[in-house]
Amino acid sequence: MGETERGAPDGLAVPGRGARPTGGRVLVVDDESAVRILVQSVLRTMGYEVTTASGGREALRAVYAESATPDLLVADIDMPGMTGIELAARLTVERPTVRVILMTGDAASAARARDRARFVVAVLLKPFTTSELREVVREAIGEPPGG
Repeated sequence: MGETERGAPDGLAVPGRGARPTGGRVLVVDDESAVRILVQSVLRTMGYEVTTASGGREALRAVYAESATPDLLVADIDMPGMTGIELAARLTVERPTVRVILMTGDAASAARARDRARFVVAVLLKPFTTSELREVVREAIGEPPGG
């Protein structure tokens, strides 16, 4: 099951804890644990509440179990079982306010995601820097879904 993080990670302060950014819940889904840990760590330092999952079905179970809609989904495009695009499509039908950032190491997948998925606000090409991640998240949170 996904791991919900509500406090600061060990040794990291959460800036602006009282002034959490609009859209404070983020669901991070990637089958690579190193990517999940990196993205989770960066988002937590930005003041977001982060839930992680290693795949699409686990992510949906976490959303249903928490009975809370994430404000932002950050998901890998290419995962076994359910792709990030399939997960985002299903989640945004059921919860249309969710903004979506997809990640991929394949430029062709990134281009297809941008062209086909109206609900995607950004695609991050792996490998990305923590600065790039922060910037894309800030832009996504400030942009309406499908915009």
